[in-house]
Formats: sequence, structure tokens, C-alpha cells
Amino acid sequence: VKKKLTTGGLYGQWFHTYSISDRTFGLILNTFRAAFPHVRVFAFGSDLLLLGATEEIGRTHLSRLAERMGRPEVREE
Repeated sequence: VKKKLTTGGLYGQWFHTYSISDRTFGLILNTFRAAFPHVRVFAFGSDLLLLGATEEIGRTHLSRLAERMGRPEVREE
């Protein structure tokens, strides 16, 4: 996935924290962090969204993501 990202690109990975051990949770985060030097984690109850990038994830990235996620066709999916 990292090789497919364009400059300024973000990779998002959803996963849940229910029914997994702390060890598995740590393994997932450590593996993601090994692939992406810049990571943001968002929690929604027992669901997590990991954002990874090859460069710092700043407000511009998050604003663009929020705008795209707010589009009706994306929200519907």
C-alpha cells in the first residue's frame, strides 16, 4: 500500500478492538507504525481508524479528509 501512495497521500485502515487481546492490538499498531512513519489513530467506541502517511499528517490532510468524507456519495457508502 505504501508504494501506491502519492505525495501527500493517506492510507486508512479500520479495525475493531473487541475480541482481540492487548498483544494482538499492539502487534497491529506496531506493524502499521513500521510501515508508516506518521500515524494518527481515531477511536469510535470499539472501532478504530488508523491513518498512515509517509509525511506528517497535518491539519490540511485532516481537513481534506473531512471534506471528502462529508460528500453524500461517500457518506452513503
